[in-house]
Amino acid sequence: MPLQLKPRATFLVFNFMVIFLIANVIWWFILMERVIDEKIEISQELGASPDVIERIYEQESSRRRMVILEGIVFFLFLLAGLWMIYRTLVKQRELRQQQENFMMAITHELKTPLASINLYVDSLLTPEIAEEEKQNILPKIKHDLYRLKRQVENVLEVARHHGLTERSSYESFDLSRLLDQRFDALKKFYANANYSLKKDIEESVRIFGDRRSIGKAIDLILENSLVHNEGRDIEITVELSLSNNIISLNIGDNGCGVDKTELSSIFDQFYRAGPELTRPSYGTGLGLYIAKEIINSHDGTISVISDGLSKGIMFTVKLKRGKEH
Repeated sequence: MPLQLKPRATFLVFNFMVIFLIANVIWWFILMERVIDEKIEISQELGASPDVIERIYEQESSRRRMVILEGIVFFLFLLAGLWMIYRTLVKQRELRQQQENFMMAITHELKTPLASINLYVDSLLTPEIAEEEKQNILPKIKHDLYRLKRQVENVLEVARHHGLTERSSYESFDLSRLLDQRFDALKKFYANANYSLKKDIEESVRIFGDRRSIGKAIDLILENSLVHNEGRDIEITVELSLSNNIISLNIGDNGCGVDKTELSSIFDQFYRAGPELTRPSYGTGLGLYIAKEIINSHDGTISVISDGLSKGIMFTVKLKRGKEH
């Protein structure tokens, strides 16, 4: 069984090895000084002339400088190697922790809607419940089924080439119209969410790419605002423009925002802020990762800015228009 160290233990082992190497180098230098001194003392005892002693000292000093230089280069290479090993161990630990968080999240994300659907179905089968109440239950079942479907799709998307799309599926399509279609789907499955939509979309902006994948990336970014602001009254803003053959898509909200220290990790696979079991919002930490992979596969970029917690968030997507038909 391979040795597994916690990050703190790994850091202590790394520091011990560095201190040990430094101590060895210092002892090495001291030992070389002693060897030179002993050679000079022996030469003096044998009655060597001052010129001979001076020549011995210069030769030994030259040899010492050469050995010191080689030792420093070797030490730096060894130190760099140890640092790379240390960082690899820490990264492996972080990845293992993220995977454990993902397993807890996906288990929760699958069990919760299933339990909810089971409860709703039992309610529908109860004869004492009025027909009007049963009709109110059906949209809730549909929402939970949609939630289940989205989570399964996200897991499958990661497994399928990490969200990358085949170029053979590319086509020229109207991105402006696709955005309107995704808005309609958003209203359908998040009818009870407290949000308003502010749009500034340039008409007839066409792009050459995978319609399904880009639509999914848009859904994931929009859903990020709804999932993390559940129960809040927020405004989602969407802007689409075309300039110099570059398409700019901005999607943001004025909701809970993100701590600035977490912005650099927001697109990482499995990454979710806060403790896994006490986090109020649902999800698996795959949505924004998949969105980034889709955008990257279209030779585009996605970035995010936020002024901090409770100050909203803004995603900016840049895409090349591509060839037209």
